[in-house]
Amino acid sequence: MLGSIFGRVFQVLLRKPFLLWGLSLLGSLLASLAFVGFICVIPIGIGVSYTLTAGMSLVFLDGLRGKEVNSNQLFAGFKNFFHVAGGMAWMALWVLLWSLIPCVGIILGVYKAYSYRFTPYILITKPEISATDALKESIRMTYGYKGSMFAADLLLFAVPLFAFYIIALLASIPYIGILFAMLLIVAYIIYIVFISLASGLTQAAFYDTAEQNPISPIIGEQG
Repeated sequence: MLGSIFGRVFQVLLRKPFLLWGLSLLGSLLASLAFVGFICVIPIGIGVSYTLTAGMSLVFLDGLRGKEVNSNQLFAGFKNFFHVAGGMAWMALWVLLWSLIPCVGIILGVYKAYSYRFTPYILITKPEISATDALKESIRMTYGYKGSMFAADLLLFAVPLFAFYIIALLASIPYIGILFAMLLIVAYIIYIVFISLASGLTQAAFYDTAEQNPISPIIGEQG
């Protein structure tokens, strides 16, 4: 599964890397500014930031599906602001509550975060589904895919960081270490620039795959 997911992502990056990269940076910047700019009115700032984040999910999804993408899609969630922002806040609240459970909270929080990962896509593409039911729909859709999504995140985040650590150790070698140090700087810059784009497209690819090829849903899992 991971091979096909990353294959789709790679194809998209070959077609329109700079447009999606620019929109990814713009979406991240606007979401951050919304949170900071409305810090005195926290509910508004968080709501705007959440809605922009959901809009960015739509950009990645449309880009993955070969559709035209533009900055207007970043603001698509504002057409149904309270629905999208409320659903995103509801998701964040449940992840927090699960994470606060003593002893096993961190594990449960991570597990539930993967269970709710499709919530932004559902909120913004299926407005007929209520904000609370969007979480249940995400649980149903992520069933059978959470392990693969976790493995994909390891490949995108943990493996590169481990590689950077190895290169940093090699950079301490006398004389030739300067070459590894230069390699480390270049590799780190490329990683920082493109990781949000690669991660966003990968998550969108999992959602698109789960939507087209659903696995038997969980029976009885709640929240």
